[in-house]
Parts: sequence; C-alpha cells; structure tokens
Amino acid sequence: MTEQHRVYIGLGSNIEPARNLQAAIQALSQPGLPGSTRLLAISSVWSSPPLGTHGPQFLNAAATLSTELTADDFKTQVLRPLEAAQGRVRTADRNAPRTLDLDLLMYDDELLDPELWLAAHIALPLSELLPELTHAESGETLAAAAQRLASQQPAQRTDIQLN
Repeated sequence: MTEQHRVYIGLGSNIEPARNLQAAIQALSQPGLPGSTRLLAISSVWSSPPLGTHGPQFLNAAATLSTELTADDFKTQVLRPLEAAQGRVRTADRNAPRTLDLDLLMYDDELLDPELWLAAHIALPLSELLPELTHAESGETLAAAAQRLASQQPAQRTDIQLN
C-alpha cells in the first residue's frame, strides 16, 4: 500500500471569488484525483483586502487533503491544473487579481510557506484546521498567531459555505 501524506493548502480568489472557491472545493471533492487525493476538511471563508496592490477583496480558505503524491507532484498534478481550469493566469505581479490561487502550505509536518506566520489571510483559515501547530522558534501556536495577526491586519470570517 502506498503511503498517504497529509497536505494543507490555502485557497484564495478575488475575481468572482465565491464561485471560484466553490468550484475548487467541488473539484477537490471528486473521486479519481491523481495520487488518490481526497479532501478531508475545509475551513471557514475569510475576507481580506489585497496585499501590496489595489483591487477587490480576497476570499481565502484552507483545506486538508490526503494524497499519495510527493509535494512537487501534488502541485503539478492537482493544484496547477485546478488553477488553470478556473482561468488562472500567472503574471509578474504576484499580487495581481486572480480567479484562483492554490498554495501548498504544509506537507505532512513540513511547513512550506513561512508567510503563514506573517499573514492573517493565511493564518486565520489554517488555524481552524491546525490550531496547535507550533512555531519552531517562538513556540507560538498557530491559533495564537492568527489572533495576533487578525488584530494587526484586516480580515473577517464570512458566512460563505464551501461544502
């Protein structure tokens, strides 16, 4: 039997965000994804302004999945095709408006996105799924970091349901 890995992803959109996040969750819920990938849990949806640019509000969420794929294969076989299916166009401006942004935040116990500890729009949704995740140096839990960041950066939970 092939080893299953636990992955945590961040989902974001500020172009028709509710529709695009819902479509992403629906696609991630389908059987037959590469690597026997399965959706396990979804956070609440959070609203926040775009960073470093002007534009519409972002909606952000996080999800837990299991997969047999390596981190790189998960990105290329699952995340990037889903972004492309939703019309994602990557530009030199990493803060540009987008239909769908899927980021691999953690793979098993390995943190892949250190922005997690700095950005409310990432920390708040993921803290619902991994509240006890602890920063290696400071010892701060993700739940505490999310609350700290929420007091410094505008973000609020929405009533949008993705499941």
